Amino acid sequence: MTFRLVLFSQVRQYKAMQEQMSKRVAELESQNRGLREVMLEKDEQIARLQSEQEALRKAREAESLDYQRKAEDMQLQFSQMLRDALDKVRQFSFRRFANQVAISHLTLYGAQMHERLALKMTA
Repeated sequence: MTFRLVLFSQVRQYKAMQEQMSKRVAELESQNRGLREVMLEKDEQIARLQSEQEALRKAREAESLDYQRKAEDMQLQFSQMLRDALDKVRQFSFRRFANQVAISHLTLYGAQMHERLALKMTA
C-alpha cells in the first residue's frame, strides 16, 4: 500500500508540475504575443514617423528651392533696375554733354560771326 501511495503522490506531483508548466508556457506565449503586437505597433509607428520626416524634409527642400528661386528673381530684377538707372544716367550725361558742346559751338560761332562783322565794319 505504501508503494501505491508513493506512486499516487508522485503521479499527482507530476501532473501538478505539468499543469504549472503548461500554465507558464501559456503565460509566456501570451506575453510573447503581446510583445509581438507591441513590436508591430512600434514598427508601424517608426514607419509612419519616417514617412512624416521624409515629407517634412521634402517640404523644407521645396520651400528652400522656392526661396532660392525668388532670391534669384529679385537679383535679376535688381540688376535690371540698376542697368536701367545707369542707362538713364548715361543718356542724361550724354544729352548734357551734347548741349554743352552745342552751346560751346554756338558761342564760338557767335564769336566768329561777331569778329567777321567787326572786320567788315572796319574794312
